[in-house]
Amino acid sequence: MIRVRFTSTVIYETEGRNQGPEYVANEEYELRDDFAQRWLQRGVAVRVDAASEPSAPRVPARAPRTSRATVVDGDGG
Repeated sequence: MIRVRFTSTVIYETEGRNQGPEYVANEEYELRDDFAQRWLQRGVAVRVDAASEPSAPRVPARAPRTSRATVVDGDGG
């Protein structure tokens, strides 16, 4: 698992257009390695060094709330 902090609010469109989990800017999430790499490579998240950060509870993805989110399709790429 990799802990990341999102730099932008994004929606991972897995349930249709503008529908799916939302990851909120400036919030941290603990994600599977492959899924974390997806967001790191897209430039919308940064890795959080667990050794230098105080422990924070895992934050689950939320249902979309606003239209300010960047939409990311669920094509797996």
